[in-house]
Amino acid sequence: MNNYINYYYNLFPENIEIKEKNYYFTIKQDKYYFIPYERTIDELKILVLLNDEMIKRNSLIHEIILNKGKEAITIVDGTPYILLRVYINEYKKVDLGDVLFMLDNNDGVVPNKVLNRMNWSELWSSKVDYFEQQVTQVTKTYPLLYKTIDYYIGLAENAISYIKQVELKNNNNIISPITVSHKRVYTDYTLFDLYNPTNLIIDYKIRDISEYIKMAFFNDIYIWDEIKYIFSTYNFSKISLELFYGRLLFPSYYFDIYEDIIRNEEEENKIFNIIEKTIQYEIFLREMYYYINEYTPIEPVGWLIKKAPL
Repeated sequence: MNNYINYYYNLFPENIEIKEKNYYFTIKQDKYYFIPYERTIDELKILVLLNDEMIKRNSLIHEIILNKGKEAITIVDGTPYILLRVYINEYKKVDLGDVLFMLDNNDGVVPNKVLNRMNWSELWSSKVDYFEQQVTQVTKTYPLLYKTIDYYIGLAENAISYIKQVELKNNNNIISPITVSHKRVYTDYTLFDLYNPTNLIIDYKIRDISEYIKMAFFNDIYIWDEIKYIFSTYNFSKISLELFYGRLLFPSYYFDIYEDIIRNEEEENKIFNIIEKTIQYEIFLREMYYYINEYTPIEPVGWLIKKAPL
């Protein structure tokens, strides 16, 4: 790999370490990661522009380094790589404070069609359609998935209806803060993951907050202190809080593991941790509904509220 780094970037590291699929090296005080790029070329073009904008905002984002051909991608043995200069402690585990810091520093970023993920109801509907088509295929191979998928599809349909109701009430004109976001924010994320430009999308600010809270719940991390801090610090609009609640309803935590299992990247028993917390999460959703209503009234989800009182 040294030869590629020397030739394409005119950099001459003494040692290059391999960390999973990534290559790491330092030159003087600068840290670099040479990592596989797994998104589309169209996305990369926008990600490079977004990277430049975030650096101008003094964000801690890793800097994409262009090669000698002024290209972001370098092909090595048929695999596209990009080179990143890293400015943070990449090993620190992310907490909600780190997520909020990044979101706040990138408020008001201009959305674009390529990275925009704000059409939640449309994206979720497509995902549910895909899972419904797969149901018969998992019957014998994955009995635990087959036994539980209907419940989570139903929960997803609740989330879709909830967001569509928000859209309808606002004539499809959702006004909520937009920022640089991530597809997911996992509780085992490090700052390397949080500030990795290849992980970025553009979405409502509330997205990363709700995704982190969901992941914290299913990883047995007590999150209520952080929730109370968020609500005491941020003046969320009614629309933002409805988006927040709708996203908590959507079972991305189940679907992500489901897809990993179907791709043979995880064992089926990995889903058991999710299933065994079904009732607890319903209770959490009711608790969140009542907590949000202390600030502003939002639409209830009838069957959840009608279940046994808290």
